[in-house]
Amino acid sequence: MVLGHAIVGATIQYALTGKRPKRLLDYLFPETGLIDAYGQPVRIAIADFVKDVVADFSSFPHPKKMAEEWSRKLGPFWNALAEMYRNRDFWGTEIFSKRDLGAPWVQ
Repeated sequence: MVLGHAIVGATIQYALTGKRPKRLLDYLFPETGLIDAYGQPVRIAIADFVKDVVADFSSFPHPKKMAEEWSRKLGPFWNALAEMYRNRDFWGTEIFSKRDLGAPWVQ
């Protein structure tokens, strides 16, 4: 999977920029030849599971971040339950308000 991704990434970068990849990042997220507003090269993410593996490794030293990242990969039902338990959706927005609803059994 990773070798195929690297071959596709190298081919895309060479086709778009005319430059061969120099770093590992160039194989995983190839450059497009464009520059963003911050002066950094614009990169594309190929639609496969390598970007998920990179996200897992980027959240590695923090157990809470790792649990949130893995809960997003669950099925839709289990992901919705995990978000309701944390009271945060994917973007970090609060799901349930903290206002008093008038009934003591409603938390």
